[in-house]
Amino acid sequence: MFMRAMENILIVGAGLTGAVTAALIKKHLPGSCQLTVRSTVWEKTDAIGGRMTTIQNPLDPRCTVDLGAQYISTEPKNFNANNSIYEELLNNGLLKPLNGQIEGDRIWPEGTQHFVSPHGIYSVIEYYLKKAEARLEMKHHLKEIHQENSHYVVKTSDGTIKAFDGVILTMPVPDILQLEGIIPKILDQRPDVRERLKAVQYSSRFAMGLYYKPGTIIDVPWVAKYFHSDPVIVFIAADSKKREQEDKDIGPSLLVHASVQFTLKHIHEDVDQVCTEHILPRVHELLPQLPKSTFITNHLWQVSQVYKGYEGKPGMLILQDKPLLMCGGDTFTDSQFNRCLESAELLSRMVVKNIV
Repeated sequence: MFMRAMENILIVGAGLTGAVTAALIKKHLPGSCQLTVRSTVWEKTDAIGGRMTTIQNPLDPRCTVDLGAQYISTEPKNFNANNSIYEELLNNGLLKPLNGQIEGDRIWPEGTQHFVSPHGIYSVIEYYLKKAEARLEMKHHLKEIHQENSHYVVKTSDGTIKAFDGVILTMPVPDILQLEGIIPKILDQRPDVRERLKAVQYSSRFAMGLYYKPGTIIDVPWVAKYFHSDPVIVFIAADSKKREQEDKDIGPSLLVHASVQFTLKHIHEDVDQVCTEHILPRVHELLPQLPKSTFITNHLWQVSQVYKGYEGKPGMLILQDKPLLMCGGDTFTDSQFNRCLESAELLSRMVVKNIV
């Protein structure tokens, strides 16, 4: 007989860790619990994916660009450890081998495989959220968590109040440290945890998505290139070419990432102005043959990849076990696809352990 200690679980953050955690909770639950346990995913923005996001050209939604994560690299040991996940994503057309040249990439161990998502990297997140059958609620910016007996009462910045039996936080640490309610009280009692959280650091970078009219040729020999010594730009990808989604009826797209050093120098300036006055001209200097785009998306990844993670890289952090309150994601591992999968596995197993 199963004793259900939790039935309504809140996962904060609709990025990779949050989406996979929701799907794995459903997968690992015994059949007798699957109809009574419900996961809800809150996303503070109007788009899923976190850094695994895909942006449409508003002039032609068929033309898209991956604005954050570009491709997935997995060494043999990680591919074998997560073989069932990779096979599932490959068989469902959500991943495919990256076949083009990546110029200036690091030297990977022998046997490393690189994958792209043909329909945009966000489609991986979308797949797991659908598989989880979770309730997805957008523009829900968590502000407060309070404990009332055996559950948590949570409140958003716009005043929405709901109760949950367990909470999983997968957002960046700065957002966690800004939460009001029980979080500061727990951290007051665990100053070592507070200090480790405060020591976490992230990189920041400007990103640009450039869209072109149908028939445009982006004449480069690579699908992506790293510019290690450039003072402004660190990475450019011929995005539609990289994903092998070139179509004469759909314009191509280009992705540009600025260097961390350049971003930090201009981080407090207007995003559009920085992109227009500094980054775009440099793109055309590096690629003088590049035609003029029809639309541009400018973005600042204020919190990009983890630069310095949580000490010890435990995969997850239990703030309170009764009722269950946890943190997870690449903050507690590494900014890699496989590490997020491992964090999601740990989080989901802990939830199931508290349910059955």
